[in-house]
Amino acid sequence: MEKGEIATQALYREIEEELSVDLSTEKIIPIETFTSEDDSFQYHTFLITVEDEFAPVLNHEHRGFCWVGIEDYPRPLHPGMWRTFKFATVISKIKTLEAIL
Repeated sequence: MEKGEIATQALYREIEEELSVDLSTEKIIPIETFTSEDDSFQYHTFLITVEDEFAPVLNHEHRGFCWVGIEDYPRPLHPGMWRTFKFATVISKIKTLEAIL
């Protein structure tokens, strides 16, 4: 996050910078906030549902993308994402949210 930003502002900015797409009108659902043991780093995980798949224009921070079902996520994951998705209860909650949304 940049100075003065809240997590959701940083999320939308990063999506625009890294994927060249504006998802600011889509509903976001906070899933988890991971904080390092020394409190020097936080990793926020959000779920954003979209009506249709789209092809993002990736910046230099990415090598590729794919649309997958929740159980078919690519491996290895970022450690923060792995920490979130290794719990069956979180996956269950996401499935419930997907069904509702």
